Amino acid sequence: MKRLALTALVLTALVSGCAGAGPAAAPETPSPTAACPFVEDAPQDPGCAYYDPDQAMAQNDAYREELPTEPQALADAEGLLPSARAALEPLGPDASEAEVSAVLQELGFSPEDIQISSRDGLGGYPFGVFTGGACITGWWTSTPELMLEAGGLIADGGCLTAPGH
Repeated sequence: MKRLALTALVLTALVSGCAGAGPAAAPETPSPTAACPFVEDAPQDPGCAYYDPDQAMAQNDAYREELPTEPQALADAEGLLPSARAALEPLGPDASEAEVSAVLQELGFSPEDIQISSRDGLGGYPFGVFTGGACITGWWTSTPELMLEAGGLIADGGCLTAPGH
């Protein structure tokens, strides 16, 4: 009997506590329903959440920003460029990804430090090698000249942007 009385008391308290709560007051201004680029001197729509399109584009491209690199690591990577060029140039832009990887491994890089992207339709494809503190990146141009450069890791976390970017 005590259990039934306690249950009734709890239910009464719950129901009476909820009874006083009515619907929430409607907001005075409507919530934005769309993202709209801010245009100076243009009328503003209360249904828009405005954004700066230039800032949004910069944020969208942030994945490819180069991270700071220690000067010595960059100098070490630059010192590897001549031997990398001498080993890779004979392959040419028609080399397979396996051939490029094999040459880079012969230069002493581990397979885990080598990134090779898919062909871009322009001849060749980009590749990158993590040198321990910096990157060597390369690709064949349409001339077909081998482009090689030393730089830092990018915000994506490797030497090359992730596929699909």
